[in-house]
Amino acid sequence: MERKANGHNAAYIKRQARKLQKLMNLPYHIALNQAAKEADFTNWQNFINSAPVPGIPNKKQEQLKPKLPIPLVISYRSFFAKSVSKRPNAKMPVKAHQEISQLLKEALAITDCHKRANTPLGEIRTTLDDWVQKEYPSHEELPEEVFHAMYYGDSPFECECNPPDVRKQDLRRILERIGKIIDANYHSCSPVRWIHKRLANTSEWIDKWPKQQISNHNVIPGRVKELLPGTLVRTKAGNNVALVINHDTWSNTISCYGDKGSMTCARHEVTVTRDQKGAKTFKPMRLFLPYGKWKCADGTEVLYNRDYCPLWARTPGGGVEALDPDTWVKYQGDSVSYFNNGDAPRWGSKDTLATGLAVLKEWGVDHKRPRLLDLLPHALETRNAEVLRPKNKAKGYPAIAM
Repeated sequence: MERKANGHNAAYIKRQARKLQKLMNLPYHIALNQAAKEADFTNWQNFINSAPVPGIPNKKQEQLKPKLPIPLVISYRSFFAKSVSKRPNAKMPVKAHQEISQLLKEALAITDCHKRANTPLGEIRTTLDDWVQKEYPSHEELPEEVFHAMYYGDSPFECECNPPDVRKQDLRRILERIGKIIDANYHSCSPVRWIHKRLANTSEWIDKWPKQQISNHNVIPGRVKELLPGTLVRTKAGNNVALVINHDTWSNTISCYGDKGSMTCARHEVTVTRDQKGAKTFKPMRLFLPYGKWKCADGTEVLYNRDYCPLWARTPGGGVEALDPDTWVKYQGDSVSYFNNGDAPRWGSKDTLATGLAVLKEWGVDHKRPRLLDLLPHALETRNAEVLRPKNKAKGYPAIAM
């Protein structure tokens, strides 16, 4: 391709220079500068600087280009996820995140009954929800109320089972707008390309929308099919088994409780186990395995779980009793930890289970249920996992003050 500037290319200026060279008997380099002046350039070099060859970097142009961060992407690990994820090494403004979140809520409502178009959008929402938390770890920059209202906050849009063609066109515009906001605030990198690929996946299914109208029989407007409390599910990321505590059908998020404790997942991040027989007998490790031991002034020992709720008490005489999980234990000295100097246990692993059961067996309570575990049915009934982390510390134990 030819150099061009101000409507002139190099070949034209060189032809004019040869004409001047013959007419005025000038050296070629002087004639070349004169021809460049007649084309409104200072000299030939000025033309060269103003019209770089396409594909060859120009110093001035390189200086004007935005500098890319080093590294381009940052690795991070989502809560409960085994694999490492990546995000752009950039910070999208909160207002841009808020705009995308509203666009995604509308798009998710339009595609609610079209799983193949809806699933990629749900994955994008989960990903951007992770990104905004990593970009704004400070509560001063991103207040809790702003964050909770963002990607998984209440949606003002009602789910549509059979959107008309007008709404499908609205969906196209929404996907284009999301892509433009992403490109305007993030540099090109593999995580950004992944989002564009997911947007394209949804866009492809707009043209393949089922011709047969989807029945809205037994579908509540604005809601999706609810998973009832007590349903046994498995997380796709960490392959963890858990019980559903509550399913928020508006944001399509699931609060559940497993060996690691309470967790919140998007609906597409969990699968319902085929065999639900184990739901009634499921015992989350966090509710019955001891994490450490306290020692009281009178010699009484108390086992507590990872949330520091007391499980069992053993008197100096050897008697063992179950304690209410909201009991305030008056202990002295440092506590004893059973897991690597206080590090979090590897929940769900055989080693963690063996370590905890060995302690319970030594206490003679390995076949008994602590009172904390008996609160699980109440948590399912009230749809509130917080009841499994009692905060009331009114009851003192032991009765004799230190």
